[in-house]
Amino acid sequence: ERKAKEEKERKAKEEEAEKSKTREVTVPLNGNIQSSTSVPPDQTLEKMNTLLTRTLKNVSVKTFYEVAWSDGQDTSAEKLYKPWLEELGSYNVETSDWTMEEHKNGWCQETYSQFRKVRFEFKRTTHLYVGPPTAIVNQKHHCRVDGNDRCVLQMTVEMEGIPYADCFAVEVRWVATRVGSSDLQIKVGVHVDFKKSTMFAKQIKSGTLVETKPIHSKLFERIKRSLPETSDSAEEDESNDEELAEDRGEEESSGLSFMGFSLGDAKKQVESLVNKASEGDHISIAALLLAAYVSFWFITRLFGLVLFSRNEMKGQESTMDISQLASKMDVLE
Repeated sequence: ERKAKEEKERKAKEEEAEKSKTREVTVPLNGNIQSSTSVPPDQTLEKMNTLLTRTLKNVSVKTFYEVAWSDGQDTSAEKLYKPWLEELGSYNVETSDWTMEEHKNGWCQETYSQFRKVRFEFKRTTHLYVGPPTAIVNQKHHCRVDGNDRCVLQMTVEMEGIPYADCFAVEVRWVATRVGSSDLQIKVGVHVDFKKSTMFAKQIKSGTLVETKPIHSKLFERIKRSLPETSDSAEEDESNDEELAEDRGEEESSGLSFMGFSLGDAKKQVESLVNKASEGDHISIAALLLAAYVSFWFITRLFGLVLFSRNEMKGQESTMDISQLASKMDVLE
């Protein structure tokens, strides 16, 4: 009898718990059933650096997915992602169709209901570069829609043709979360996933944060323009603005950067190597010797070119800027 009573009480508690999970819903005038309870925050996004936070008025999760990510596949929406990339100056843009089956993202280990690949090229703007003048971007998009509460797009970005491209990948996460009964909060986060150890990890991370934010801000604006006219956008607090501003200030303070790494940071790395070398670290000694050789070679090349340019332009007003100098010199290519 005691066991039967305990079993009865257990079942009663389970039924009560199930009832507590039942959410109140409201039906707006447009007929779309939407929940009025709050949605818990995205746990993965909390581990990332926030790029932007926005609120869209009177937009459902379904509408946002169709406009932003569906590219018209099984929806009436127009293609958006490929045209937007081309607007930015990217070329040879290839976007595969969505594969409607479960895929797991290797970084966050979450399962998504659809998957696609994106590949494109863009012209590099850094003048003192290593490698070809163009870079290739490979993206893997994982997407899922969790009812009317949330839409998540996890983007893994890998590069070809830039320094240390094999050392890291960039994870970008777009999360559209229902707020109240009819609004959406859009949050975008970024994380640099290092595959190999590198002495320039700090510079790669700061450079990624600074350069990634404006790109995804432009993507948000492009998505917003494609949403129904009834939608509206309101800015919210962006917690990482100060951190991004500090990173940008550090990068620009030297007046010259090499492969995106500031001279101030390079100085710190050299000082660290010197300290380790003085302690007898053979790898640090070898790195210092290599750095000294490369620096000597670079300076002699630069000095020789300056002399050549001065003789060539003797008697004429020089209008050669640093970008022309670098392209003529073909530095380190």
